[in-house]
Amino acid sequence: MSQRARRGPGHPVVPDKAWYKPFLASLSQWANVAQAAGEARISRQAAYQARKHDPAFDAAWREAEADATDQLKLMTWQIALGEYVG
Repeated sequence: MSQRARRGPGHPVVPDKAWYKPFLASLSQWANVAQAAGEARISRQAAYQARKHDPAFDAAWREAEADATDQLKLMTWQIALGEYVG
């Protein structure tokens, strides 16, 4: 059985989605899958497998990446204009 999975009586292995929230929160902040996986305490491979097999998670992943990209663009402009306060 894989990490973060559980098996119900007479049921196949069901992934534990408890890690989705911390993974997506980190991904939306850092835009880094390895960082997000570490914070969620899963492997990068587990994250990519969940993305491949869960359309809702895939959509949330894309949204988190878009949020991170927006933040990075803003920060880049602030740095370029000398207005960044980090």
